Amino acid sequence: MQFTDPLALEQFLAPAGGEVSIRPAVGSHFRADINIRMLPRVGLFTLEADSISIQKESQQEFYGFNIPLGVPFTVSEPGYDRIFNGNNMYMLSPDRPTNLQCRKKYHSMVCHFYVDSLQVYRERILQETTTDQILLEQHVSLLSATGSRLFRSVAKAWAALGTDDSSVSEIARQEIEDDLLASFMSLAEEQQAIDREVLSPANFALKRTEDYICANLDKAITRDELADTAGVSIRSLNRAFEKRYGAGPMTFVRQRRLDACYARLLGSEPEETTVTDVATSYGFNHFGKFAIAYKKAFGESPSASLLK
Repeated sequence: MQFTDPLALEQFLAPAGGEVSIRPAVGSHFRADINIRMLPRVGLFTLEADSISIQKESQQEFYGFNIPLGVPFTVSEPGYDRIFNGNNMYMLSPDRPTNLQCRKKYHSMVCHFYVDSLQVYRERILQETTTDQILLEQHVSLLSATGSRLFRSVAKAWAALGTDDSSVSEIARQEIEDDLLASFMSLAEEQQAIDREVLSPANFALKRTEDYICANLDKAITRDELADTAGVSIRSLNRAFEKRYGAGPMTFVRQRRLDACYARLLGSEPEETTVTDVATSYGFNHFGKFAIAYKKAFGESPSASLLK
């Protein structure tokens, strides 16, 4: 659905996103395309615009993840200012206002998790009533294990719901929504656990290794390099990754590279790049195996992502 009047887009989004101010970030011309998929407890949509300025006062209704698919955008909050690119997503929480700016070719995927539904889901997990608010950082790395899980859950949901979500069975819709809620809660629980724990030298070493991997996905990465970065033996490094992620460091590398391919394909124009170019740039040379792993991770083929 296309909008040339930002006020009309504001009214269209109000039932799912509440009151929000939307304007062009550059000039007075405005054009935006939006596609929405709604589940009972989760809302999904993609939004493209020539340029956009989004301002929203603090609200109580939802947590909103905004995943950049095109050029980076800037988010400003009181005491907070950051550029978001294809490797991280911005999280809007209740009680927190936001000011998002993108001066050209804005393209993002957004997922809203409604507070009341999350509270019920959380109490079922804990088997107890709780009034504690879920606290999340504004910045969520798409290349972290739980960030990647949520990212992939959103991608699979979008692919499964397709262009006509009315054709999806009720059983499938409930299972898609359950996977999204479970992925969100995994992320929230990990962040809160990190806030509570005192980082040990081993945890610092693991975090340093993760950061190194995410900064070098388009370069050769070996076990020797990772062990040197962590300051531990290869065997100790393998054990640390198995304990944290249930997979060794090289599997972690391949998973993060797949995530990077997905974000890059969604953010590219078909005439500007090819699936082969993207796969090769992240070290995937067996394209049949790459396509199989990609579809398993994101619910669609690489070419389908590029053509979106």
